[in-house]
Amino acid sequence: KSLLMQQICTSLATGTEFLTPTPTRLRCMIWSCEDDENEILRRQVVINQHFGLQTSELGNLRIVPRGGRDNVLCGQARFRLVRTALFEQLREQVNDEKIDVLVLDNISQVFGGVSADAHQVASFVNDISSLIVGRPFAPILVGHVARTLGSEFAGSAGWENSVRMRWHLGSTPPGEMPDEDDREDGVVYLSRRKANYSPKGYLKLQFKEGVLTPFLGVGAFLSAQDKDD
Repeated sequence: KSLLMQQICTSLATGTEFLTPTPTRLRCMIWSCEDDENEILRRQVVINQHFGLQTSELGNLRIVPRGGRDNVLCGQARFRLVRTALFEQLREQVNDEKIDVLVLDNISQVFGGVSADAHQVASFVNDISSLIVGRPFAPILVGHVARTLGSEFAGSAGWENSVRMRWHLGSTPPGEMPDEDDREDGVVYLSRRKANYSPKGYLKLQFKEGVLTPFLGVGAFLSAQDKDD
């Protein structure tokens, strides 16, 4: 998930085609809450080589290493979800740097409430959406699935209901249960499982030489019926 987000944001920041054509360069920020600077740099070197980019071309990309630090943006106090001082720091940061796309990796680091409480989840998503007002802004929340076989997210259904789009990265196409015997080595599927403004679909990706690449090229989203053909 972290590698995929770093590739997506590199693509958006530089106008480089990755999963889809990228006609407009966007200012992207990743709060990488589980990685240190060295891990991020190692990934970026490989991504740059794959896309044919120079470090000087990454002016629109900001990756903040926050491994080992307190990352809670909203926490619980007297059964209510409240914003922390760090939330206000992030608000200043994304507005000062005119960020278009913000990735928070991951939910368990930045959300200090009760994940099973739909009201707290909805309040948190609303708070993150309010970081920037008056212009287009795309916050992306990265999370883990539950340990239950076939799970696509953890906690309350509020994580599904409160967002405009939900993607799932897994070892099988959408609607199929994981089977270790049939799993293709280095292959994952990125599925649009909820999409308010676009059709559902999925991409088959392969991990090779340190990056993820789509099997059928840029923009090759498949429908649920295509996996049966």
